[in-house]
Amino acid sequence: MDELSDYALQLSTRRLPRLPFALLGQMTTADPTRSPPGTESAWAYTHVPQTIKDDLGPDAITGRWDEREAHAMAERVERQVERFAPGFRDRITARRVLTPPVLQSMNASLVGGAINGGTTALHQQFVFRPVPGTGRPETPVSRLYLASSSAHPGGGVHGLAVPTRPAPPSARTDCWPAGSSPPASPPPSGCSPDRRLTTDPSPHHARPPPWATRREAPRRSRMARRQQFIECPPEQVWAVLADGHSYAEWVVATRDIEHVDPAWPAVGAELRYAVGLGPLTFRDSCTVRICEPRARLELEAEASPFGAARIAFTLIPWGDNTLVLLDEHPLTGPGARLQGPPSELVLNLRNRRLLRHLAQVAVGQYRQRTVPPEQLHRP
Repeated sequence: MDELSDYALQLSTRRLPRLPFALLGQMTTADPTRSPPGTESAWAYTHVPQTIKDDLGPDAITGRWDEREAHAMAERVERQVERFAPGFRDRITARRVLTPPVLQSMNASLVGGAINGGTTALHQQFVFRPVPGTGRPETPVSRLYLASSSAHPGGGVHGLAVPTRPAPPSARTDCWPAGSSPPASPPPSGCSPDRRLTTDPSPHHARPPPWATRREAPRRSRMARRQQFIECPPEQVWAVLADGHSYAEWVVATRDIEHVDPAWPAVGAELRYAVGLGPLTFRDSCTVRICEPRARLELEAEASPFGAARIAFTLIPWGDNTLVLLDEHPLTGPGARLQGPPSELVLNLRNRRLLRHLAQVAVGQYRQRTVPPEQLHRP
């Protein structure tokens, strides 16, 4: 422990340690194909300062990392291994040394040879990597994912999460025979891509599945993600989303709808509105980026002075009802720069109200169309 403490202190003061810490793995032990029978392929690395102020060893290493310095550093690491595994050096038949400049030339993400794609300090671990609020595979671009050591959760983790994730709700397919009841849990993956989601409108499945009552939708998470079970069919919910004039009734803080593009909600159509924040009024707009009727609507909203945001509504049929998923992610401006738990909390609180208002409008319109007038006001 004393040597490890000294090693960490020496690195932080830009001095190259005389007794380096080395992480060593015996690759052939885990994978016999790594080297011929009767041999062992070993791999090791050690940390060095980005800028070397002083070398505490005998080799006068300066950080140029030419052939001499690379050889000297490799010898130093091998001597450390020899201390704990006598005879190790006598068994070496060949070696390959990768210095910080070589690592960076092989992979531009390894800046200065940082093998984890960046520092391993606490502020770059877990949900803080690469910046707070983006510690997850998803990006603001729909169906584009990050998978490298520079993204959460960091180095040493394979970037194979995307192929194993379920399809987005707009592309989700059914895994049960048409006409039968859907399961009370999310459908498994591996379904035929040319089959559409089918559900049984029986009353037994009129309530949301257990996973729909959680705060977040299963298996996918974004900057601010919520869901709402609405007791009317997707066609009715879509009718509300497709009516630009109705947005003032359910979009939180919207005071007035000033213009609705006649083509709304076609891709490229624009909606202009006034937003109130206390005594202040801002005039903003949103543009349709993706439109899949009765399934998905993605908007790019300008929210002065907070910048632009991506807002996606996904409608999932459930019996005679609808599960609405709302996903919001800031794109530009202060909202994008200040991503993190506080801003996510604010967005989630606002979007919870928004979805409740959307449900009230959709169910109200549906009841007006389907329930006899004499029954509308019955308790």
